[in-house]
Amino acid sequence: MPASQIREATNNMMTREEELRAQDQAQLIALVEIVRVVVGEVFFDDDRQVFRRRLAVLEKTSIDSITNRQLWANSIPDQETYIKEAAANYVTSIFSSIRHPNDVHR
Repeated sequence: MPASQIREATNNMMTREEELRAQDQAQLIALVEIVRVVVGEVFFDDDRQVFRRRLAVLEKTSIDSITNRQLWANSIPDQETYIKEAAANYVTSIFSSIRHPNDVHR
């Protein structure tokens, strides 16, 4: 379907605010997919256990980096804690979605 038809269909189904929100979601999905592919390729090893260990180290390092620093000056502590916990959960979700070719597919 050409882009003009997609836009026309979108305009008929969504408000501008909904379209912008959908675009934000599409952008996040694209970025997460790029991260998944790049991390999977960079840390790949034929040995599944080595691959998993490499990913585990990067996941832990990422979570520690998020949780052990102040994200913004003058932030509201409860808000920052919530954001850090949510971000750490996203990190875990992303890493758990990266598969080795020998993994059992769900």
